[in-house]
Amino acid sequence: MEKEKKRVYISLLNEDYVQLVEEANYLGVSKTNYIYLILYLNRNNEMLIEDLQNHKALIDNNANEKQSLYLNLSAYLSSLHANKYRNIYSFNQYLSTVIHVHLKKNTLPRLDKKRPTIRTGFTVPTQIPEKFDEILSKTSIFSKTLITYTLATTEIEYHKQQRATTDMQKMYLQYPVDFDKFMPNDKYQKIELLEYILEEYSDILG
Repeated sequence: MEKEKKRVYISLLNEDYVQLVEEANYLGVSKTNYIYLILYLNRNNEMLIEDLQNHKALIDNNANEKQSLYLNLSAYLSSLHANKYRNIYSFNQYLSTVIHVHLKKNTLPRLDKKRPTIRTGFTVPTQIPEKFDEILSKTSIFSKTLITYTLATTEIEYHKQQRATTDMQKMYLQYPVDFDKFMPNDKYQKIELLEYILEEYSDILG
């Protein structure tokens, strides 16, 4: 059973907050779920002391130009960053800097509002939705967030052909309408896309 979530307070500059929201709009996901993904993606990227110092100074010097957010951080995500520079900076300051640095290096398109979405269903091997459910349980990151971020940032070469299996179930995908250009039409390639994502996030599954 997943341990109790940790309530975390973070501070973002207004410009970072706007970028965060607009990139989340492009992906068709909530800003909070996008933050969870950012924290996971940067799990191995320890912030430089210089980055921490600079971001703290920006927040301190622009007290009237910042946004404050509360996150209910899963025990798993919390553990990925728990002991980094805790003797110098608070956990909240560290996480705020992680998000700030990620956004400065990011290249996602930005939209001022979300677009309509497409919802499509098809049959997949039963273990695929089970694994996405396990990732959600550990990280609070929805499959939609993982799928749209992968489609937006990764060019996948599809190879698989039809294959026989008896253990299948229905799974539904939801994504922004203009992401249809990224989504493969072939149902077996859709399965390959999902398997690719699960492999990319396999360390969560253990």
